Amino acid sequence: MGNNVTKLHPDTDLARMDVTEAFKQLFREVMAEQSETRANSQSRGDYMLTAKETCTLLKMSKDWLYRNAENLPFTRRIAPGSLRFSYEGIQKWLKTR
Repeated sequence: MGNNVTKLHPDTDLARMDVTEAFKQLFREVMAEQSETRANSQSRGDYMLTAKETCTLLKMSKDWLYRNAENLPFTRRIAPGSLRFSYEGIQKWLKTR
């Protein structure tokens, strides 16, 4: 995808680098993967957020989020005791506030 990240061979390349350079390279690879994953999710439309991500977006506490989850239209219960929150649903909800 046009990024400058080069994949390391786990047995040879990493062993030849000093620890700092190896860490920097690993960090670049992880960040590139996360960026690509987020871009793919956004291009598909809606995606689900964790409670922590939702709290950051809403600028509310986790306690508030869980107390009000039943009344928030963007909450999705994906399993017993496990909640996720629709990004597009949050955006629509915020526009009404």
